[in-house]
Amino acid sequence: MSCKVTGPVLTAGGVQGEDVCVLVDTTEAGGGKLTYHVTGPSRTELSNRMRDECPGVYQASFVPHHAGEYSLDVRFNDEPVPGSPFTITVRADPSYEPPKGDAKKVVCIGDGLSRCRINQPAYFSVDSSRAGLGRLSMEMSGPSQPTITYAEEGSPGTFQYIVSALGDYELHIRWGAKDVPSSPFQICVEDESGVVPTIQGDPTKVIATGLGLDMCTVGETNKFNVDPRDAGTGHVSVTVEGPGHTNVQLDHRDDGNIVVSYTPPEEGDYTINVTFSGMHIEGSPYTATAMSQPPPLM
Repeated sequence: MSCKVTGPVLTAGGVQGEDVCVLVDTTEAGGGKLTYHVTGPSRTELSNRMRDECPGVYQASFVPHHAGEYSLDVRFNDEPVPGSPFTITVRADPSYEPPKGDAKKVVCIGDGLSRCRINQPAYFSVDSSRAGLGRLSMEMSGPSQPTITYAEEGSPGTFQYIVSALGDYELHIRWGAKDVPSSPFQICVEDESGVVPTIQGDPTKVIATGLGLDMCTVGETNKFNVDPRDAGTGHVSVTVEGPGHTNVQLDHRDDGNIVVSYTPPEEGDYTINVTFSGMHIEGSPYTATAMSQPPPLM
């Protein structure tokens, strides 16, 4: 392979917030496809253009928003060029303020955001190219626990999942700690013949009880109980929204009760949504106040 990658940053490194550029010379490599992938302390978008004065020579650049070591993987026809991946050390600039991410600018499309067929892959795409800095996270809840994986990396990225049980599902897609527009997505599942079975259930017969619905302690596990046993067929979903991102765990007990656990990261009021097959139960949403010290016993 005759591709050559050059540039001062390969030895001298770069500076936080400034363009990091390399030149890739493919003039002696023949026809083929040139691809790049950058990983490091911050998410980056890499631009690539051919230099007008030098056909076959490309300039690849990215802006590192955080200091640290970045890895630049350069491939020609899916094969690493000599020296790839390259390690580029980026020095800190105390005066630089990284741009903030905006979950509202993430765009999600695809049939897999609203429906899927049991035991078959469902697909959707997420474009975060205009959302700034942030980390993409996803979680899906329902009668089964599907794993979401990349079907095709890039921007936009294409994702897939497979559900193994009929019922109602919720898909949360977040950028940083915030849900993207329309998240959580409500997903219905078709059977093998392409029909969505009618699910009978009554959310008014789901009962939620426990101290964790009204007050909670910062940094500690807080709990409450959800009893859906008299509600018929359906799916219980719980989300907690507030000053900080809060993970929620549902422990399905053998007797049919569900113990819900959550840990608020900071003080403030948190909204607890308890739904059954996509509909709020009586009393939901709840408001729980998080304090640094446990509330006094009355």
